[in-house]
Amino acid sequence: MGYSLHKGPAEGDPFSSEFHTLSHDLRTPLNHINGFAELLLLHGGLDSTQESYVEAILRSSHALKETVLAYLEQAQAQMPDRR
Repeated sequence: MGYSLHKGPAEGDPFSSEFHTLSHDLRTPLNHINGFAELLLLHGGLDSTQESYVEAILRSSHALKETVLAYLEQAQAQMPDRR
């Protein structure tokens, strides 16, 4: 994909740079949603309705994250080798 060990996406390659940014911008908020929802469940103090809502958030955010990761992997596989 043209990544350097120290510089991330290959310099001067706008497609690779945009792909890296998009990947980060999609995954980071999903990781936050998952993490905070898990903390809510671990902390306790939720009634059964609240707990079911948080579990629904977790299921949905995990499903969305898997979809995003699958899409990004597919897009990365279709990128020409930019070494």
